[in-house]
Amino acid sequence: ATLRPSDGRAPLNGVELAVTSGLPAARGASTVHMLRLNSSFGLNSSSVIIQDLDGAALAALGDLDRDGNPDLAVGTFQAGVSDTGGLKLLYLTGEGGVGREEDLTGREDFVESLSAGDFFGSALARVGNVDGDGVVDLVVGAKGRAKNAGAVFTLLLQAPLPLPPPAPPTPPPLAPRLVRPPLPPLAPPPAPPPPLVRKPSEPKPFIPGTDILTPGEIAGVVIGVIIGVMCMVLCILRALR
Repeated sequence: ATLRPSDGRAPLNGVELAVTSGLPAARGASTVHMLRLNSSFGLNSSSVIIQDLDGAALAALGDLDRDGNPDLAVGTFQAGVSDTGGLKLLYLTGEGGVGREEDLTGREDFVESLSAGDFFGSALARVGNVDGDGVVDLVVGAKGRAKNAGAVFTLLLQAPLPLPPPAPPTPPPLAPRLVRPPLPPLAPPPAPPPPLVRKPSEPKPFIPGTDILTPGEIAGVVIGVIIGVMCMVLCILRALR
């Protein structure tokens, strides 16, 4: 199967081919190689695309996923229980490896029921855009169908969903920060003392012989006596006139 045509500088320069090697009757023994040719009709390089397949019929599909690299259909006609067969789509990378693969016979929308000995995928051919959706379609042979009479199926392919963008790199963890522990809460201020309330002092009764007068009290008594005597003298003098 021709994966990539010539680059135009020479008849075979840049041509990429996919070829199969292995024992046709042995399970898990088929290998698909990529051969890169040069303008001297020689081999620039070769690499293994995929190996350990149960048979490998090939068909180049062009660039189905629009990533700039050719894609490939592989008929694994000896796969499954008792050679029911199978079909894979290989989305290749720029290095010639498989970026991802899709098993068409395992999809829910693959409604054809395969039977033992069908050898579905024993022959493949790209037939262009049959249904007009802009995507190439595929003809698949099943050489053992209908008691080895054989059958041909047309698969209307769809453009694959684009791969999700790669996840952004995880930033390195931040260095731990020193966190000052919170200060303990301030104690409430003490309650003010209750106001002093002075009780009015009650006068003590004077009991002669029981209390001793203070010097102030004695002076007050003396002054009162003198004032009383002076008032009496003035009253007498005023009466004599």
